[in-house]
Amino acid sequence: MAKNDKIYSWEFFILLMALSLGVFLRFSLSALGYNVDIVNFWNTVNYIISGENLYAATDKYNYGPIWGYALAFFTKLLNITDINNFRILITSLLTIADAIICVIVSKKFGRYYGAFFFLNPISIFVSGYHGQFDNFAIMVGLLSVIIYSNSRSNSSFIIGLVFLGLSLSIKHILFMLPIWFFMSERNLFKKICFLLVPYGLFFISFIPFLPEGANGVITNVFAYRSFNNAPFWSFVVPYSLYVFVPKFILFLGSLFVCGFLLRRHSPLEIFLNYLALTLIFSSAVALQYLVIPVLFLIIYWNTWFIFYLVIASATYMAHNDGISLVVLRDYVGWNGRFGIHLSVLAFGIGYLMSKVRKDQLRMYGKIIVDNSRKLFID
Repeated sequence: MAKNDKIYSWEFFILLMALSLGVFLRFSLSALGYNVDIVNFWNTVNYIISGENLYAATDKYNYGPIWGYALAFFTKLLNITDINNFRILITSLLTIADAIICVIVSKKFGRYYGAFFFLNPISIFVSGYHGQFDNFAIMVGLLSVIIYSNSRSNSSFIIGLVFLGLSLSIKHILFMLPIWFFMSERNLFKKICFLLVPYGLFFISFIPFLPEGANGVITNVFAYRSFNNAPFWSFVVPYSLYVFVPKFILFLGSLFVCGFLLRRHSPLEIFLNYLALTLIFSSAVALQYLVIPVLFLIIYWNTWFIFYLVIASATYMAHNDGISLVVLRDYVGWNGRFGIHLSVLAFGIGYLMSKVRKDQLRMYGKIIVDNSRKLFID
């Protein structure tokens, strides 16, 4: 067997083992139980199956309709009648989404990257226990970017935009990405399509629920602001500034500026940076949002991201919406408080380090050491 064939076989074996172990870990966590999000999804599915207007029936569903109706379809198809089996359905769908991302990453960057993605603890916690579906929207968004990047005709380009619209209609994590691509694209026709197609599909998805569900769509989807905790801004901006500039405006403004600065990067680089900066600048970071920048972390790995993985994992193990381990809450005395803030700070440092070259780091380190000697020794 040639050397290259041996390397190929070994990498494939590592990827296969990572997929097997990752599936096992996800379903093992699933066996621990479920949180309030699973209960809300179960209620959502029951509203849909009984024929009620989703956005008029509940204020606990804050997304586009695709995820809810996909769950209702499979629940009815598989004749699921209790929440425990429903919980397994969600874990299965999210594991499939993670596996698709894993395969894409493996083909694009290498099998070790794919294995690292599928075994990263944040994705395992979110898909295996939490049950939130950010990874599903990211997976469809990643497909849209790849189709767009490889498009050689207007028809394939439009197909890529349709996938982006579907991603928004699953969960609108990528709500500013069409604007980033609008600033990046130089072709006028494509610029216009980036504004019309994804947003058009997103808005069209709510039409079947009007007018009865109009108030629910506006209040619980468009105006929904989650925790409004703004971890990054709480570190860098005086609290008094929020009186004049709302946190959400700071979030939007930061993303817009970053999109302009990154406009000459490749579509995939733009997508990955968008995921990272969405977590850093977000005005509202719930526990499941910690999974959003994982793709960036895997591709642009540096040792500073270890702190993010450790802090975020510990937060998931202690937090009420996470596993809520007794040993952490009762014996260590930590319930995950400030864990989200510390996770965002750790990721922000890792992101900054990914943008600084090693020679620059050595130069800055030498400057700091020299100045310290002058200050404390000389």
